Amino acid sequence: RSPPPDRPADRLRHDGGRRGSTRLAKAGHHSGMSPSPFADAVVVAAGSSRRMGGLDKLQLDLAGRPVLAWSVAAMRASGAVADIIVVTGPDRVAELSDQVWLQAAGARVIAGGDRRQDSVAAGVRAARAEVVLVHDGARPLVSPALVDAIADVARQEGAAIPVLAMADSLKRLEGDRIVGIASRD
Repeated sequence: RSPPPDRPADRLRHDGGRRGSTRLAKAGHHSGMSPSPFADAVVVAAGSSRRMGGLDKLQLDLAGRPVLAWSVAAMRASGAVADIIVVTGPDRVAELSDQVWLQAAGARVIAGGDRRQDSVAAGVRAARAEVVLVHDGARPLVSPALVDAIADVARQEGAAIPVLAMADSLKRLEGDRIVGIASRD
C-alpha cells in the first residue's frame, strides 16, 4: 500500500523507556513494520452515554455509517491487527453482535464492566496476541496507518501512545485578564 499523507494524527511519540529521550515515528514511515498481524485491538464501546442524554453516540450516523463502525474499520484495515474485540455493556452484547458490519469485520463482541477500566480489563483478558491495542470506539477518525505505527512501536518498546502537537494557543489569565501566552513547545 502507498504511504499515507503526513498528518499530525499519523505521528507517534514515545520515549522508549529512556528518561528525557523522545523519538518521533511517522506512521508507515519507520522501520520494523511487520507484514503479518501480531496485535489484537480492544475497541471499548461500553459507555452509558450519560453526557449525551442517553443517546448512544456510537450508533449515530457519521457519513453513512455508525460512529463505532469507523473505529472498527480502521482496526480491520490495519496490517498489524489480527483480532478485534469490541467491549460493550452486558445488555448490548447480543444486539451489537448481530450488526452485519461487525460480523463482516470479524469482530468479537464481549461484555464489559461497570467502569471503563473494568471494560478495558475484560478486553485485554480476551486478547491473545503479543501486542494489545486499546481504542475508544467514540474516536472514529483514527487511521489504519496510525494503528500500524502504534502497534509497531509498542511491539519494539513495550508500550506506545499517540500524541498530537497542540494547535491552539494557551493564554495565561489573572482574573479575567490575559497576562501572557504559554509556549506550545
